[in-house]
This record gives sequence, C-alpha cells and structure tokens, in this order.
Amino acid sequence: MQTTIEVVLPVFALVLCGYVFRRRGMIGAEGVRGLTNFVFYIAIPVLLFHTVGRNELPEFSDLGIMIAYFGGTFAVMAIAFQLGRAGFGLPLAERAIFSIGSIYPNGVLLGIPLVFGVFGEDGLLALFMLISFHGMLLLPVPILMIEIARQGRGGIATGVSLVRSLAENPVIVGLVAGLAW
Repeated sequence: MQTTIEVVLPVFALVLCGYVFRRRGMIGAEGVRGLTNFVFYIAIPVLLFHTVGRNELPEFSDLGIMIAYFGGTFAVMAIAFQLGRAGFGLPLAERAIFSIGSIYPNGVLLGIPLVFGVFGEDGLLALFMLISFHGMLLLPVPILMIEIARQGRGGIATGVSLVRSLAENPVIVGLVAGLAW
C-alpha cells in the first residue's frame, strides 16, 4: 500500500492536474500540443539517451524477460489481427492498427515514472530494453501492412517508408544514440 501511495498516486495526480488545467482553459490546444511535442521529441529521447548511455547492458541471461514479453505480445497481436477480420470485418490497414492498438502499452509516459518509483534505475534498464525492442520489433509489421494497403502491394517504396518511419521515431533515436554512446 505504501508503494501505491508513494509511486502511483503522484503519477496520476500529475495526470489529473493536466486534465484540470486543460478543462478550465488554463492550457489551450496549442499549449497541449507544445507540451506533448516537447515530451515526445525532446524529454523522453534525452531521458532514454541518458539512462541507456551511462549503464551497461544486461547480461544475456537477463533477456528471458524479453522472450516472455514479446512471445505473449506477438500472440495477442496475431489474435487481434484475426479478430479484426473475422469479428469486425476490418480491411487490412485497419486490422493492422487494431492489432498494434491491442498490445501497445503506455510504457514511456506512465511506465517510466512507475517503474522508476518502484524499482529504481535497475528497473528502468529492463523497461528501456523492452521499449527499445518494442518499437523495432512490433512497429514494422503494422507499418508494412498499412503501406501495402495504401500502395496495393509491397516493394521498395514500402521498405523505404518502413525504414524512414522507424529511423524518425524519437524514442528509437534516443535509445540507439544511448547505446552508441
């Protein structure tokens, strides 16, 4: 109970403050957009760079969490993709979005403060490993399906679009830069 009060409550109190400020007009739509862009394009990549860049990567034996997490994630994603077709009759691009939406957590905006509060920097390193591979392993599949649906086929243009979207993702850039450092 103490952990809940010390870690979870401040995170949700901050979310509530944002809601109240927006609702009362203290922050307009442009302010929300500016804060969101700052956090996504600057603050999170810098935090990822800083944490990953100054810590050593976990041993190979620590990667069991990756196998467990991504095994379950890919299974849920596949089930959601099929459910989107059989249960809702969604076209390919919408099934791709439905499948990624079924598994994509808020591991950055909520996950980072919660994991840090409970486990400290050791927990952040494990979370950052999951976050870094999350984008690199899971985003290509739906992006590729969306590009195929848009263009009607695969090909070089689809591959280039896929690589560009991954290379421009600020979370991935922050993690890769931290690893390189």
